[in-house]
Amino acid sequence: MGKIRKSAQYLAAGMLLVALSVIPLTAIADTGTFGSFIGIDTGAGNAWYGGTQPGPNQLWEFDGSDLGDFTAGDALVISGGEILTWKNNFDDVTGTALYYSVDAAGTTPSSFNSIGVNWSSNSPFNDAGGNGFSGAGDQKWANITSTPNVLDGLGVGTYSLSVCFEAYTNLGNRTDNNGGSNYVAEFSVTNNPGPAVPEPAAFMLLCAVLLPLAQMRIRNRVC
Repeated sequence: MGKIRKSAQYLAAGMLLVALSVIPLTAIADTGTFGSFIGIDTGAGNAWYGGTQPGPNQLWEFDGSDLGDFTAGDALVISGGEILTWKNNFDDVTGTALYYSVDAAGTTPSSFNSIGVNWSSNSPFNDAGGNGFSGAGDQKWANITSTPNVLDGLGVGTYSLSVCFEAYTNLGNRTDNNGGSNYVAEFSVTNNPGPAVPEPAAFMLLCAVLLPLAQMRIRNRVC
């Protein structure tokens, strides 16, 4: 009887392994992100940069970019955000956000501000780079809730704009932060030069040239 019982147990275990082996992997519940993009507007409209880029059509990478030099009155606006997520079976993605921090170049971000990125569409859809996706459970989140001007309150200097993304799910948060390094671009704020002021010596020379001309104009005036 003992041998029969053991044989039955081995048979049951073998049948269980066979059953598990034919269950499709997509039936395993999980959630995650697979794409991210950030939009920047410096006055000419929204321009997309890539964070995690999942398709063959690649945009300019945000990480390592130089966003330019700016003066008083300019704008450097976070004008767009896009996050691609996936989910299996009964698990769910409930929201997403873009996080950003502005710091002196070369320093570690001290704190992040958040911008909500609301749901845009279920698959099929195209990402910011024009790549198409049609997987079951794929979603695009692209409706941002604010468009901050990151130059507000900044003095002269060189700065880094650090960005990361997060999806909120019933299984916990899913973070896209470039492997822990964030996506980081740099920009500079310079003095507003204004009109040029001549040096004193140049000013005196200019007066010496213009004064005789002014006197000639007065003498030749016709009433």
